[in-house]
Amino acid sequence: MLKGLSKKVLGSPLLPSIITGIICFCMWIMPFMAGAVETVETVNGSPAPTQEDVLFQRINQARLDPWAEAGRLGLDQNHLRQSVVSAEIIQQWDSGLYPVVRNSVLDDLAAAHCQDMINRRYYSDVTPEGLTPVDRALYAGYPVMDVREVYGAMAFQFFVRPEQAGRNIMDSLMRKALMQEVSPGGQAIFDNDMVEVGISLKGGMVYFQGLWYNQYVLCIVFARPGDESPYLLQHGHIFDDMNHNGTYDPGEGVAGIEIYDIYRNLLAVSGEKGAYSLRQIHGPWIVVICNCWRKQVNGVDPRIVLEEGAVVERDYCARDFWCPGGN
Repeated sequence: MLKGLSKKVLGSPLLPSIITGIICFCMWIMPFMAGAVETVETVNGSPAPTQEDVLFQRINQARLDPWAEAGRLGLDQNHLRQSVVSAEIIQQWDSGLYPVVRNSVLDDLAAAHCQDMINRRYYSDVTPEGLTPVDRALYAGYPVMDVREVYGAMAFQFFVRPEQAGRNIMDSLMRKALMQEVSPGGQAIFDNDMVEVGISLKGGMVYFQGLWYNQYVLCIVFARPGDESPYLLQHGHIFDDMNHNGTYDPGEGVAGIEIYDIYRNLLAVSGEKGAYSLRQIHGPWIVVICNCWRKQVNGVDPRIVLEEGAVVERDYCARDFWCPGGN
């Protein structure tokens, strides 16, 4: 049964909130449709981003600058630095984390677990049968090194728009992660070891103390593939080598740099502080800076792969790509 519903609203003392859930009772009298949250709007004739797409962008924006996310949420950054966050993590947050890459298998895992929690009325990353996130990933064929699940819920009486629900639940999850209030599985949102993600936001109903409530459930599955992964993930920085030492240093990142395959399919864009992440493709790929192109061969020395596993780190100096006169 759902734990953490505010009994104050129902006329009784307040119960503890669920692990990462937030409860909101709204008075918008509109019908609520259970099941998957879908977006049918269009932008310039194309489908608008789904709620999962929006949340994915939010996660990566927060990873690129955790301190900025803390500021958006109204958290005291000085308190975080002095009393909450360790020196090692402060250094990581000052530099910014790598963005995560979306994975369709992890999307499916998140959706299935969301629906299972709604259908069977439990809230845990472990199923009633004892299946952990790692177990479920292995059964789905994901090459697991590490898997961690973050989840939250929002219950209400009448209607809340999915974008509001997703934003409110994510705010709660972000606050807990920034305050280092992590689940037993460990930190996930702000952990550089987590390189892929799957996301699902679903709606349903829950029965609690004689009343039915509408609810949204959000599941986010973070993961790192193992050495047996059939693909490589690559992350790093695009940087301007201002001190001419040949390596990336904090403060040298260049944002907005596009990486394409040879067919002009976009693979990645460097974010704030120059960080990028991509799933390597078979064949050559291209970095585009100021309309200048440079081909990067997809081959990586197998000896390096064995040492680094399924995730490799590569920084690229923007000056190596700049050329006068454009293409």
